[in-house]
Amino acid sequence: MAYYQNYNREFKGRSLVGFPQDFCVVDIETTGLAPGSDGIIEIGAIMYENGEAVDEFSSLLQPSVNEMGDYVSPFITELTGITNEMLDTAPPTEQVLAEFFDFLGDSIIVGYNVNFDVNFLYDAIYEHLGEYMTNDFIDILRMAKKLYPEMPHHRLGDMTARFGIVNKSAHRALSDVEATYACFREFCTEAEIRHGDTAEFLKLFSKKSILSK
Repeated sequence: MAYYQNYNREFKGRSLVGFPQDFCVVDIETTGLAPGSDGIIEIGAIMYENGEAVDEFSSLLQPSVNEMGDYVSPFITELTGITNEMLDTAPPTEQVLAEFFDFLGDSIIVGYNVNFDVNFLYDAIYEHLGEYMTNDFIDILRMAKKLYPEMPHHRLGDMTARFGIVNKSAHRALSDVEATYACFREFCTEAEIRHGDTAEFLKLFSKKSILSK
C-alpha cells in the first residue's frame, strides 16, 4: 500500500477535550496494531443526543487474508472471540465502511485511546471510499490520567474495574462502546467533585484543545 508512505492524515480532525451532549462513541477491533498493514474486523458505535442514546451501529468486516490464508491470528481470536469462520460470512469492508461513514456524519467522536481507532478508520475510509474522515474526537483516556494520577494504569479494563462497570464482552466493539460511555459519565461526575465543575477540570488541558460550547 504505497500511499501510506509519507502519509500524514492532513485532514484528520482535532483532538479535543470536553463533555458534549451530542456525540458518537466509537470502538473498533483490528487484526493488529498497524494501520495500512492490519485491517479492521469490527466497528461498534452508539450515537448520543442530549446525553441519550438514539441509534447504534455494529458490524463485523471481512478483511484481507494474512500470509497464512486466515483473516485473524489465534491471538486475535483469543483476545476478541472473533473467529475466521465469523469473518468468512461478514460483509465486505467497503460496504461496512460506507454504512458507518454515513451513520457517523459530522458527529464528534468519543472513545477510549481513540486516536488508535481514528487513525485506522481515517486510513481505511480513504483507501476504500476515497473520502476523508474529518471528525473531531475526544479521547477520554486523557481525562482518566488527569482525574486519577494515582492509578498505575488507565486502561479501559482498569477504569471499569474501579467503577464496578460490567463489560459483558470486553474486546468486542459494541460492548467496549457501552463501557466507554459508562466511564465517560463517571469522569464527568468525578470532574465536578474534584474541581467544582467540569469547566474548571478542563482548564488542566491546553486551551486550544478545549471543546467550545
